[in-house]
Amino acid sequence: MPWIQFYFMEENNKILSDVEDGLRSRLESFGLDFSLPLKIGAAVSGGADSIAMLTVLSHVLPKNMELRVVTVNHNIRPAEQTEGDAGFVQSYCEKLGVDCFRVDIPRGKVDETASVFGCGMEDAARRLRYGVFGDFKKKFALDYVCLAHNMDDQIETVLMRFLSGGDSVSLSGIPPARDFFLRPMIGISRCDIEKYLSARGVDFRTDMTNFDTSMLRNKIRHKIIPVLDSEFPGWRGSVYSLSNKLREDSFVVEDVAGSSLEKILFKSGGGACSFDSEEFSLLEMAIRRRVVYRALNLVGPGARVPYRFVDSICRVAPGEMDGWRDNAAGISVEKKCGRIFLSKYHGQATESGFSVIIDGPGVWSAGPWGISVFISGDNVLLSLSCDSGGGTVISMPNLCFPFMFRSRQIDDSILTSDGRFRAVSKILDDWKCRGDTKNLVPVVQELSTVDQRLSAVLGSPLGFKDWIVGNPSHPGFEN
Repeated sequence: MPWIQFYFMEENNKILSDVEDGLRSRLESFGLDFSLPLKIGAAVSGGADSIAMLTVLSHVLPKNMELRVVTVNHNIRPAEQTEGDAGFVQSYCEKLGVDCFRVDIPRGKVDETASVFGCGMEDAARRLRYGVFGDFKKKFALDYVCLAHNMDDQIETVLMRFLSGGDSVSLSGIPPARDFFLRPMIGISRCDIEKYLSARGVDFRTDMTNFDTSMLRNKIRHKIIPVLDSEFPGWRGSVYSLSNKLREDSFVVEDVAGSSLEKILFKSGGGACSFDSEEFSLLEMAIRRRVVYRALNLVGPGARVPYRFVDSICRVAPGEMDGWRDNAAGISVEKKCGRIFLSKYHGQATESGFSVIIDGPGVWSAGPWGISVFISGDNVLLSLSCDSGGGTVISMPNLCFPFMFRSRQIDDSILTSDGRFRAVSKILDDWKCRGDTKNLVPVVQELSTVDQRLSAVLGSPLGFKDWIVGNPSHPGFEN
């Protein structure tokens, strides 16, 4: 055998073993037990990273484990490109003998999502993609879903966040593992990934939008990183090491923040949360930031919140006048009754969303609703009038201030008389409430209790019934 042929054979064998052994070791470090009959999912786009991950998984996972693939067609690029990517993944899965679950997002849905959340196309596509991954996990009862982020992705992310003024949390980069998501390629460079595919003789697809330098990540990848490579040898390892150190530090700070929640009387539920403003102000600033990020993740999971908004919440003084409020990225914050409340923000005059925090008797407004609040014995009386012409007075037994009067959310549910919960959407269907009228029906959410449950679904002002949760001896009833 010619020495040059022998050399390349040895090089190929080395890259195969390095990548495959490295991925297996990383999965084990995440706690994955190869002796168990686990169900593993893999998100595959057709690009080099995800095709390499799928190839490695097909070689290292034992026969007692089940491997499934999900591929998402975002329908952003021309049909021949997106269809080609999805079809390529399906064909490769068929070749490997792996089941492939394909999801086609309707064309225009990414634009619509970007408009709704006030974000860019890339972020909107990510939101939809991760929703698909969650559905994929549930549909096939998977134990884990593997994503193909690699070392270069991690380094680019840290640079992006550094240039955007990120803090120690964001500079720790992409988490190698979170919930059921695993990123076993996070320690493998893009260069080694392409060498691995070459050694295996496996093709992959190239997304031409990766060369569009109007996007920040691509600008960093194609303009900044080449300069750093040229002028600062070894910088990649330093940045990657920095992200790992900051992640380890963040675990400690996160533990301290978690232990402070009881002290600040942190309450959450129903897509909202609140905490005592004075106790919160006594925490160290680093801990306050972690508490705020925890609250934001509960209220708006995945929202890209500007740091200005986080900082404004962290610096609310205990003497700040009630009524202070701010909003960003679809999340609203308000100080009332010595507490800071965070909830999803709908604005005050939209057709599809409204909300207001009510802290006592008085006159209030929320979107199309006018609300007059009175006290009668142990009951709170709500006199409601609507722009569409509806109106009535409703008695709410044992309702405590403050509470939120708002439009329904897709995941809302309310207590029934048998102690179970029923989806609000099902209740509206039972009432034959249709179309845009569904978005007008208000709900009342407790804010003074730990779980912040719904107290009522108020349909009577619009000609339907009311669903009101009563006192503990009468846990739930429908009017």
